[in-house]
Parts: sequence; structure tokens; C-alpha cells
Amino acid sequence: ICEAGRFAAPGDNKCSVCPAGKYARMGSSQCLTCGPGEVPDDSQSECRTCAAGHFAALGAANCSACRAGTFALAGSPRCSVCRGGRVPLEDQSNCEICDAGKFAAPGDVTCSDCP
Repeated sequence: ICEAGRFAAPGDNKCSVCPAGKYARMGSSQCLTCGPGEVPDDSQSECRTCAAGHFAALGAANCSACRAGTFALAGSPRCSVCRGGRVPLEDQSNCEICDAGKFAAPGDVTCSDCP
């Protein structure tokens, strides 16, 4: 029986390490893909959810940070742009509303003073 993070195809006596972006529970005959917003843990034995401000597409090996001007909730498959009048929080975990007298276009990083 193979340990977690390894698999043995039916009829194969040798355990192999799962490829990047895949995981396997103990005794598995195949590696599985984590769902969107999840990546294999360090031992490739189970999936872990990407933290807020990070994302992972289906089959990703690692969570990636959102680019400037975008945000992602925990477990997101992609980053999103804040709608007008809002900017991403510093940790890019969500959006915050601009203060009175300030504005932001979608994708802006900071609120600007109204003209």
C-alpha cells in the first residue's frame, strides 16, 4: 500500500510520487486533481484552500497572489476587479468603499480625491 502523496497503478508494485498539482490519499491507485481555489498540501496527501488574496485555477500546483488592483476571497479560482467606488484592501482579501469625497474606477489601487 502506498503512503499518502504516492500512488500505484493497478498491477504495479511500485509507488510513484504524484505529479505537481495532484494529490493521493494513502492506498490510492491514481492521483487526483484539487478543485478550483485549492492546491495539494506539501505532502500531496490532500487539498488545501488558497488564502484570501490568492487564487488557483483547476489543477494548479501553487496558490498565486492577485495582481495589483484585484482581490480574491479564500478558495477563489481567479482574482476579480473591485467595482467602481471601491478598491482592494491591502491584503487583497476583499474590497473597501472609498471615503466620501473620493472615487475609484474599476481596477484602481487607491481612491482619489474628487475633482
